[in-house]
Amino acid sequence: MNLNATLDHERDDDILYQEESQAGAFDFDLRRIWGAIYRNRWITLGAIAVCLIISIVYLILATPIYQAGASVKIEEQTSRILKTDESEASVNPIDSERFLQTQLDIIRSRSVALAVARSENLFGNAQFLRSMDAEGELKPSEVLTPRQAEEERILEILQESMTVSLPVDSRIATIGFRSPDPKLAAQLANSFAENYIKTDLQRRYDTSAYARQFITQQLADAKQQLEQSERAALAYSSRERLIDASNGTTTADGESSSPRSLTVSRLVAVNSAYADATAKRTQAEEKWRQAQGDRIMALPEVLSNMAIQDLLQKRAVIEADYQNQRQVRKEDYPSVLQAKAQIAEFDRQIAALAGNIRASIRSQYEEALKQEQAFQSQISGLEQATLGEQQRNVQLSILRRATDTSRSLYDTLLQRFRELNAQAGVQPNNIQLIDRAQIPTDPVSPKPVITILIGLLAGIVSGVAAVFLSEHLNDTVRSGEEVSRRIDLAFLGSVPEVKGEVRDELRDLKSTISEAYSSIRASLLMSSRTGLPRTLAFTSVQAGEGKTTSSFAVVTGLGRVGKRVVAIDCDLRRPALHKAFSVENRQGMSEYLSGQVALEDVLHATDTKNVSVVTCGAIPPNPTELLSGPAFAEMLATLRSQFDVVVVDAPPILGLADAPIIGAHVEGMVLIMESGRNYRGGLRASVARLRKGGGRLVGAVLTKQNLRNLGYTYNQDYEYKYGH
Repeated sequence: MNLNATLDHERDDDILYQEESQAGAFDFDLRRIWGAIYRNRWITLGAIAVCLIISIVYLILATPIYQAGASVKIEEQTSRILKTDESEASVNPIDSERFLQTQLDIIRSRSVALAVARSENLFGNAQFLRSMDAEGELKPSEVLTPRQAEEERILEILQESMTVSLPVDSRIATIGFRSPDPKLAAQLANSFAENYIKTDLQRRYDTSAYARQFITQQLADAKQQLEQSERAALAYSSRERLIDASNGTTTADGESSSPRSLTVSRLVAVNSAYADATAKRTQAEEKWRQAQGDRIMALPEVLSNMAIQDLLQKRAVIEADYQNQRQVRKEDYPSVLQAKAQIAEFDRQIAALAGNIRASIRSQYEEALKQEQAFQSQISGLEQATLGEQQRNVQLSILRRATDTSRSLYDTLLQRFRELNAQAGVQPNNIQLIDRAQIPTDPVSPKPVITILIGLLAGIVSGVAAVFLSEHLNDTVRSGEEVSRRIDLAFLGSVPEVKGEVRDELRDLKSTISEAYSSIRASLLMSSRTGLPRTLAFTSVQAGEGKTTSSFAVVTGLGRVGKRVVAIDCDLRRPALHKAFSVENRQGMSEYLSGQVALEDVLHATDTKNVSVVTCGAIPPNPTELLSGPAFAEMLATLRSQFDVVVVDAPPILGLADAPIIGAHVEGMVLIMESGRNYRGGLRASVARLRKGGGRLVGAVLTKQNLRNLGYTYNQDYEYKYGH
């Protein structure tokens, strides 16, 4: 394909892309919308945060106004507080409404405001004016002095800021006060209610003097009797050496919450310790029996020991080296003998450690048995002491019951005395304070909830607008549909993003990654009329997009279905295929292309059946020159005659000339792209570069695809559920 044909193809693709974009502009797909929002969630959250911050700044800068309210009950007649109180004559029901309105006018009157100002010391108080945002020069007056003018201004502020309301079907009036200071609002609302009530209070004080005097004498006698009972109980307890270990604590039903003596307390503690020791002994005995019966290396303590695990790992490494050497060397070779001796030493150390662990299990069992026997001996002695102490506690219980009776009588008389004192100072009145004003926590102006809701709505709208703008400007390739539409390549499949190591997931043939690569392998088998290309190269636009992992997955998959496959690591700058197959990289492509070794010397077998690999070898200073020589083409022809499929792990395209050179020698190339990483322009330039060099692109594979960014979930499209 020449350059003009490539440009014409790109122009036609641009026209097709614009037409499809316009056709799909009004396609309402909730899943795509969700994917766009999820991809740009930080933009959306940022827009919401900015709008909320603006709302909060407005709330901070605006002067909040707080309102506190106190509730008072207004009755036509006074209520009876004591049985001796007599109700005053009630107001005529016809004048009830007029009476209530009169009370409201009294609350709004100048006299109540003046009483509030005096009780709160507001006259001459500059702090009050600052709190009410009423600072400034007074208006000049020819009649009033400056002090009188200030007092009039304070009274005017009090009357204007005070509100009173009374529902039609209620007798509870609410007295409110508005102020920028919430404490001042609550303080003055309560002051208005209290000063309004004080104007209607007149009553005699001492109406129960005789009753209080009689209760006082009875209270003194009960107090003396209680003291004598407590002293008698304490003396008996000291004489009999009965120490109360409950520390005076009792439960809800009056019983002691812990043992009443040191002996009982010790018995309970030792008994609890004995139960724990028995449990520990049983557990230790069970472990020792298990250690005696099972193989020593099967014990959980042995298997979980870090030192043994470390020795087993080292032994496995030496064992693997020993087996490798046995394949090429004789038994009496020095390095073979050394490896065999190391294996024997590791076996000895492992056996010694395991024996020590089993000995420690036996020691733990014997120690637990001794502790159990010691606690059992202590319990026998404490039981005898407890039985003797319980007999002496009978007389102590009698004395304590007498003390409790005296205390109950004293508490009853004291409570009655307090009630009489409280009733003596109560004066009946037809106005009662129902609820005192509390310090308001939320201002009445501005409205925080409404302001925040407006900011939140504005943030959501602006965030959604920013998301659609970002999606319109973003032309990265994220889905298979975009692969076919934007770069005109066949879409072979996609590999979802996983949190763990991809190669570990590939070992599970039922995992999501394995199923994805199985689908890609099936697409490759049907990529042409003749099926899978005999020579196939995997490349990517940039490094780190998953081409080596894809090569490894496809090669191992073809090997499992019976294909004889060889993988060649032609990434002579950053080789990684030897790590994927876990083979040595001593000599490989570099040595073969430079003529140092034969093809048989660089061809390695792998653990996977039907799969061989040619590693990179030493990193050469001139990879492009080596690949451009005739040795590479001859190598492909030879391997093609020996294997069913030859898979080449090629370097990335951008910035390197290796991939187009390799593409000219293979029958097909697969472009590996990381989802959302490459832009349309760079992808089209890479594809054009490969085609210009003579490469035949079979298709493209998307890797590390985050399905949630596209509005999908794994169990919706990619995950196959195994079961009955």
